[in-house]
Amino acid sequence: MQQQRFAEVFAPLFDFLAHGLTLPSDEMVTLLRAGAYNRAASELIEDIGLDSVDTCGFFLLEGANDVGNREVLAALKREYTRLFTSPSGAVVPIWESTFLAAQSGDDANTVLLRSPQSVDAARRYSESGFALVSHESADHMRIECEFCSILLLRSVDAKTEEERNIAYNRFIRFAQVHLSRWFVSFFGQVSKHSHHPFYSSLGAMGSLAGASMLEQLQSELANQLNRR
Repeated sequence: MQQQRFAEVFAPLFDFLAHGLTLPSDEMVTLLRAGAYNRAASELIEDIGLDSVDTCGFFLLEGANDVGNREVLAALKREYTRLFTSPSGAVVPIWESTFLAAQSGDDANTVLLRSPQSVDAARRYSESGFALVSHESADHMRIECEFCSILLLRSVDAKTEEERNIAYNRFIRFAQVHLSRWFVSFFGQVSKHSHHPFYSSLGAMGSLAGASMLEQLQSELANQLNRR
């Protein structure tokens, strides 16, 4: 897949996943019930060329008038907390440093706020003019997804080839240093351990699309090395 096409396809994916990993809100429930997540997922599946993605969680509540918005939001918040941020121990830690520590068998609770992963991510954000708007650690998966979406959109919208290459190469380096270490595994764990269909589908989408994305990047990098 050519650079321009890659950016056009995967920028919306990262934006989609970032929205899905945002703390559930009334707006999320409204979009979910209106079918927005289902339509976006269907378009991404077609554009990326994915097969066998379980997307039932994106349209399960569409038009389900017997369940109120308040109940839907409460269920989403409970599952978000259980999966990602529970003080008693998140099932799937949503911070890169904590996730990797848990995967290696280390005590995730001992990970410092300014971990090597968060420091490096924050540095890359700053170099690209990307400012954090919250006090979240920079290695939060939602923030990493937002950053990747922004870089790829900059690549698509760039006025010059130099600007296009700068944005795209920054994305590639970020993907190599950060995403390659936990992206597919993180979303795979979300799909596996979720008790809510929305997050099950979000995890399946991220895992399969992420595997395709990283495979294409590795192939492109190999071709670049062969051409030198």
